[in-house]
Amino acid sequence: MSTRGGLRPPYHPEPDGLVPFATYDNGAVACWIPVGADPDRWPVGVVDNTFTTLTEHRLTATGLLAQVWRTEPLSTADALAAAAAFLAAEESQSVEFEPRPGWEVVEDPPGFEPEPVRIAPEHAFTVGRELIVPWNSIALLDHGDQEAELGGNASISVDLDTHECRYLDLMEEFAYRERGLPL
Repeated sequence: MSTRGGLRPPYHPEPDGLVPFATYDNGAVACWIPVGADPDRWPVGVVDNTFTTLTEHRLTATGLLAQVWRTEPLSTADALAAAAAFLAAEESQSVEFEPRPGWEVVEDPPGFEPEPVRIAPEHAFTVGRELIVPWNSIALLDHGDQEAELGGNASISVDLDTHECRYLDLMEEFAYRERGLPL
């Protein structure tokens, strides 16, 4: 590599040599940089697959992995799957909301069977680091039955960084609708 202008840092057991411990899928090598007497505190360096760059991270291996896991964004497909699982979870159906003054809360009549529902990935959109996923009845989404449209169903927000799902609150729903977004 040095004949092609590449970087060839010293590796263990040479004095102050890098200690490789993992290889990335792209061929880059993760190494400990042996500074100090405590190996648990050694920072991590990554040598790219062409050996032209050493990127030093001011984190231990554990710290670097924790940061990667916290910030590894979900793909759109995985975020949609998370939203579908969230919608299907029984506990997600019990959404609490505070009715506004003058609103009447109508209870479901005895024997009421709720419409089967699904997410609407064709209407999903991204705002910042969140994927907003609307949902409605299958009768409306798949068959165009306007009579089966649900009212008051809050869209699902999937945080692409933390992977957490939640329902939008009423004010968020109204704000997105005012912006003309498909909710």
